[in-house]
Amino acid sequence: MGYMHDLPDTYQNSQKRFLEIRTRSWEDADRAHCFDKLLSRPESSSWKSIRVLVVAARNCEVAGEFFADMSHAFDKITRNTLSSGQDTDFVRMGSAVLAKYVARLISTSTLGAPKLLGALFFGLSCLFSAGALGLRQIEKRENYPDPIRLNPLLIENTPIHELEIRSQKDKNKLVNKLYAWGEKTKWPVARGMIKSTGRFLHRTELGQPCLRSQVGNAGYMFKNTHQYTTRTRLLLKLSKLCFNVSNKLLASPDKYVAYVVGTHILGKYVGELLGNRIAFAVTSTAAFLITFFATPVWVAVLHVAAVAALISALLLICAKIDVSVGHGWRGDLKLC
Repeated sequence: MGYMHDLPDTYQNSQKRFLEIRTRSWEDADRAHCFDKLLSRPESSSWKSIRVLVVAARNCEVAGEFFADMSHAFDKITRNTLSSGQDTDFVRMGSAVLAKYVARLISTSTLGAPKLLGALFFGLSCLFSAGALGLRQIEKRENYPDPIRLNPLLIENTPIHELEIRSQKDKNKLVNKLYAWGEKTKWPVARGMIKSTGRFLHRTELGQPCLRSQVGNAGYMFKNTHQYTTRTRLLLKLSKLCFNVSNKLLASPDKYVAYVVGTHILGKYVGELLGNRIAFAVTSTAAFLITFFATPVWVAVLHVAAVAALISALLLICAKIDVSVGHGWRGDLKLC
């Protein structure tokens, strides 16, 4: 259960996974699989056809991840828009519930078409990857300039990720203006409400409040559990366990199974990038078949996941009440 509890937090989406493997292959090539060296560094090849295939495989993987887990995509969009991106907060839990119902509506009305699209994109990513690796075997290793990090939009940042970065920058600009306007407001009550709203919506630190006012904040509580009483810590752990295991793992078992298999099993033989693409293609196909032939089962699973998120929110509310009423915060203690 401990591994399952931590898996959702250690899971890496395609963007993080790609950047980590790319960085590792640059800094310590001995730690990277030979397939990962090419699939994460297309600029290392002198053939344009290989570079095009690698970039196409990369973008197909991103598209496959989006369609294969629609609930996560909707959850992320909602959370990034309405919250500060804390580890766990009420907006995250609420967006998770909303995303599950939206995903259920789309999945049932289209007979699992998003899962099928995800599987197709992952399959294309595998084919493009295999094509690039096959051409690599017959490529003449003539003198070619040392690899240089070129064209970050197509390599390090996909168009989807670039759009996300720009949207967050625009949002932060608007929130900064809101916070500045709040500071100029003459009425103390309105000033405090506007500034707290700005801090809640901003993606980075913005006018960090005093320590005493943070102790009931979800992000602070989960990062500093050692500062709270045993009762409060138990409520926090149960809340996170319910949210991670019941809500995340239960709602998207295919992607977590694929991640474990692709990273820890197939990754040893064909590299982590290709291993994950193969595993995701297989599990997405299996998820589509389950959704297509057993729609009531899939709907029931999403309902259970949504209820789990609500229970997690209730447990977190109890922990907050315990801090404010039951003196659950013991002080600014340091880890021993």
